[in-house]
Amino acid sequence: MKKMTKVLVLLVIFATLLAVGCTGSADEETSSHAEESSVQESPTPEPTPEPMPVQEYQELEWMASVQKYSAIIGTDFDAIGNAADDSDLTSMGIYAQYLVDDTQDAIKENDKYTVSPSFEDAQKEWRLGLQNYNSAGQFAVLGANELDNGDYDRGVEYIDKFATFSNTGSFHLERATASLDIV
Repeated sequence: MKKMTKVLVLLVIFATLLAVGCTGSADEETSSHAEESSVQESPTPEPTPEPMPVQEYQELEWMASVQKYSAIIGTDFDAIGNAADDSDLTSMGIYAQYLVDDTQDAIKENDKYTVSPSFEDAQKEWRLGLQNYNSAGQFAVLGANELDNGDYDRGVEYIDKFATFSNTGSFHLERATASLDIV
């Protein structure tokens, strides 16, 4: 029983860390900068050079995707934390699998977009954060299963890894925000 109490205390601590780490990021506003270009026409009828292909950047679409998946992933973390608070290991494992699935979807969608060089660092940091959150979800699934099966030592080990990857993912999201100079 002493081990179970220790596990429950750890779960509550990790749920609190998640709640603190996930607050504030979903409400931040982002801005985009439109670039204008002008074309000068030649007054004499000379052969016009082949036009340079214009790169189509997709910052607005990418930022909409980030906003969409930030909300989904935040909900996943909230559900994991609530399940941990309730000592509901089965639900914790289910919600952790949602986190795995949602981060995989977010990574796939992230990779569809071409952004301008001023957004590339943010996009890379977002992707790294998603990868870390994906790993966190995988370890939460394993931890919930091990704890549910009575292997407390291994379960706690996986939950510790869940917390580490969650924190690292949050670090990358903070870097993504900072690279866009968002206050």
